[in-house]
Amino acid sequence: MNERLLLAAKHVNWYTEPEVLVADSERFLCEIMARGTIPDVLAAKEVFDSDQFQRAYDNAPPGLFDKRSWAYWGLVLFSDPCYLPIPERFEDGADFDWRS
Repeated sequence: MNERLLLAAKHVNWYTEPEVLVADSERFLCEIMARGTIPDVLAAKEVFDSDQFQRAYDNAPPGLFDKRSWAYWGLVLFSDPCYLPIPERFEDGADFDWRS
């Protein structure tokens, strides 16, 4: 497996074994897009094509992206920062109060 990808996986996700994360390409690409540095993104672009990045973005899990990274990747991948609404953990953007 590509050493640069494993290093990127360690950088963006400390709680999953790098080999396991990279094997789940959609999750890995989402982690790269949400938390990766430029070297992390470049390492991923050496192995994955733009269709794979787009597919990962389309199927992103809720709660992973912040608004800024979501808009950035919408602009980069689809030329539209509002291509899709950001995946939310709770319906209608409702705040969850864990104390209640």
